[in-house]
Amino acid sequence: MEGIRPTADSKPALSPAAPRVQTAAPARNAWPAVPTPIPPSPPPEVHEALDVAAQVLRQLEAQEIDLHFEMASDHTVRIQLLDHDGRVIREIPASKVADALAGSGSLAIDERG
Repeated sequence: MEGIRPTADSKPALSPAAPRVQTAAPARNAWPAVPTPIPPSPPPEVHEALDVAAQVLRQLEAQEIDLHFEMASDHTVRIQLLDHDGRVIREIPASKVADALAGSGSLAIDERG
């Protein structure tokens, strides 16, 4: 390109081999730089969730049913409903137990167990 000369305010072009520097955008969910203090008591919604879970556990106890948690060899959690003699009534998925303890599901026992 003979005859073309850069002007005083033009910038030199980057060569294809020149490294490009990108600045990272700030993280949206970054942890605060300073830890927040631990509250003296859990928030009310945690107390409410614990009350619901306790009610479900009382209902199971009234039916002489226990929950048994066990770590399986594949590192998953196995949860079993046991009768008063320790016999397995049913094995249930962890998500179903979590729903029941949150009050949005049921661990109802029918004639099949």
